Amino acid sequence: MTTDPGNPSTAKRRRLRSTILQAGGFLLGLALLAWCIHHALRPEDAEGWRRLREAPPIAIAGMVACSAISAAVNGFMFWISIRPIHRAPLRRFQAVNLAAGLLNYAPVRLGALVRMLYHIRVDRLPIVTVGGWFALLALLVGIAVGATAGATLLRPRLDPWWLLLLLGLAGAGLVAFRQVGHRLPIARVSRDVALLISHPGALPLALAARLVDLGAFTARLWIAILILDIGLAPSDAALLALVALVSGLVPFGRLGVREFCVALAADLLSRASEEIDRNMAQLALIDSAAEALFFIVPGGLALLWVRGQLFARSAQAPPASAV
Repeated sequence: MTTDPGNPSTAKRRRLRSTILQAGGFLLGLALLAWCIHHALRPEDAEGWRRLREAPPIAIAGMVACSAISAAVNGFMFWISIRPIHRAPLRRFQAVNLAAGLLNYAPVRLGALVRMLYHIRVDRLPIVTVGGWFALLALLVGIAVGATAGATLLRPRLDPWWLLLLLGLAGAGLVAFRQVGHRLPIARVSRDVALLISHPGALPLALAARLVDLGAFTARLWIAILILDIGLAPSDAALLALVALVSGLVPFGRLGVREFCVALAADLLSRASEEIDRNMAQLALIDSAAEALFFIVPGGLALLWVRGQLFARSAQAPPASAV
């Protein structure tokens, strides 16, 4: 007996199953965050917090500045990647990105949902276009992560040769993707997505922005490593940045998951278990705190603006469904 996907009872069961999975994932994230906090606050590990209290203000400001750079290049990435088919002021994309960044600490990846809702309701982009656009950006994440990991494993030292290797691998990945991109199902059903893939500048600039974003992640982690005096190399910070980026994309919210994954990865990268037990959970929490500290004020203000934009358009006609 087959199940009719259009049956109301079937749809209700799907929503219930999705809600249970989302709630379970969020609770798992809270449990992982509690684990990190418990390990970071052990009395015998107070040395790390003393180092943080005594850290130069310029170091703390540098970590927050890295978070600001990351947010800015993410907003630019969304703006430049859709520009061939939709032109809007960059400041609007930055505001949406700030609001989404703040909401990503909530369960159910609320930031991604609000971002999608904004572009559908306010920008009047077809749902298929928005879905294909986000899928392209996810593929760019894969290219950037693969290029960074490959360059770091082949050249475990961040120097000009490493940078050249990174750019070469990223460029090769982009060229390979564009060779097969038009064969993707989403490109066949959406002319807009096909145009984004074929545009000569949109995806390369978006990929460059993603690489800068990873650079900001790496710099923030490296500053935290220096503050805590952990024996990790800059190349280790680059690998931890990859872990932070990828683990922050889980569908049920990044809170707790990213901190645990960064602490675990740092544990594996370092070879002295006693040092790891004392510092790695602290490293993950300090890195996340520097990001959250930036998003609180500008993210909150941007969220108020996005909310006003959504309410202002809610009474208007729905966007066209053309592809």
